[in-house]
Amino acid sequence: EALSSPAAAAAAASAASAAASDDEEDSSSASVLPYDYYDNLRLSPTATFVPLVAPNEPGFAGGRNLYRAIDPDSPPAHSPGVILCHIPTYLRWTQLDQANYRLVDASNGGYDGMAGVLLAMHHFNNGIGAVVKDLDGINNRCSIRLTTESFDTMGFDLAANVHLFDSVLNTEFDDATDPQMGAIIGTTTSDVSTSMASQSGIFDLPQFSPSATSTLLDNSYQYPLFSRTIA
Repeated sequence: EALSSPAAAAAAASAASAAASDDEEDSSSASVLPYDYYDNLRLSPTATFVPLVAPNEPGFAGGRNLYRAIDPDSPPAHSPGVILCHIPTYLRWTQLDQANYRLVDASNGGYDGMAGVLLAMHHFNNGIGAVVKDLDGINNRCSIRLTTESFDTMGFDLAANVHLFDSVLNTEFDDATDPQMGAIIGTTTSDVSTSMASQSGIFDLPQFSPSATSTLLDNSYQYPLFSRTIA
């Protein structure tokens, strides 16, 4: 199973939060919420966490969903109409040393990638247009807020795909600790991205890679929902 990296993600989050501090002054929002506000809301023990489309309703697609989360004990910083879209991030935090059959640290790229993801989501959730001008005030025009968590692909496709299948086949649709996805960010390598994109397309999940460069991924028939942010 792909391993979550809470400590690494927290460190990356701190870096992202520090990097965002200067940008927040440019936000059109009256107040800027912390980078982890909506993930904390998602995981709050007092929050109501409800799938937007129930399994017995028309339009339900197993493997992906959106959620409403309302916490009566939290400050009224969010509207009851806010919808959470969970987008997990698949990065390589460790690497399998096949000669000695052990995992070794490979977290440099993980820190960089996760910091970028958290900063982008922070800007989207707060409507900060300091980097991407189109995001300025988007939190006033769009009710969706993004949440994420990081999983370790360990540099090979089996780990990534096992977690993907575990998540999309989870039938506890109101489980805030393992919500149905709205999309996927990752992976960072072409071989793992190629394998994973074949699976994510089956479940109608958009997948975005920051660094997979293989020309095989240009095949929109084989990988209909794959895209990348690198030329």
